[in-house]
Amino acid sequence: MEVGGKVECAVAAKRMWKAAFEDGHTCMPKAVTHAISHVSYDGPGFSQGSLRTIHLHRSYAEHLSQEQHPQHVVYHVKEQLEKVDPQNFKMKGKFLEGGFLNILVKKYTQSVHIEGTSPNTCIVHWYVEYEALSEEHQAHILTVFQELVPLGYKAIESYLLSHDDYKE
Repeated sequence: MEVGGKVECAVAAKRMWKAAFEDGHTCMPKAVTHAISHVSYDGPGFSQGSLRTIHLHRSYAEHLSQEQHPQHVVYHVKEQLEKVDPQNFKMKGKFLEGGFLNILVKKYTQSVHIEGTSPNTCIVHWYVEYEALSEEHQAHILTVFQELVPLGYKAIESYLLSHDDYKE
């Protein structure tokens, strides 16, 4: 199955790319302070083949667990960066641990393309390919992705609009 969407943002595509991906290990904990404690890499940073782990704050992980999957608390999400194209602001990652694996889905990958729409705006096109654990999980996981994915990009946009980070 696949779910996707787009998030319109009032920041330049290059700036969003740097904040969300190239320098995400620095920016994401600042932009999504309630959820992300830190980001770490096994490999040379945000590049093809590296493993990226997003570590969640304990309180956020426990809150999310109560809302989404009460029997499981997930404190991190690890993905392998399968494709990274910084010139075209595209990436694809395969989730290996944490997140919704073995809770709502058997497997999932994300693809993102940030499209510049004017000098200071962009559209983040996102897609998640997944295999739900069961039919029972199908509708729920669809709603979860549609709600949670845009929130992250809007949090980064909000941070960038109130800070001068990544301006050229």
